[in-house]
Amino acid sequence: MLQKLFSSRVRVEILSAFLMNPERKLYVREVARLTGEDYKNVSMELRNLEEIGLLSSR
Repeated sequence: MLQKLFSSRVRVEILSAFLMNPERKLYVREVARLTGEDYKNVSMELRNLEEIGLLSSR
């Protein structure tokens, strides 16, 4: 699972954004802005993190 978790630089940036803002609910565009990553890449990685059970969406 750790290999899946840290297999992508974008994924690490996303996880960092959530860890640095634990009290906030972040939207995809906001995560993209905070990480400086492309919206499409962030959206794809968020889906991957949801699939492995690390994040949930509303």
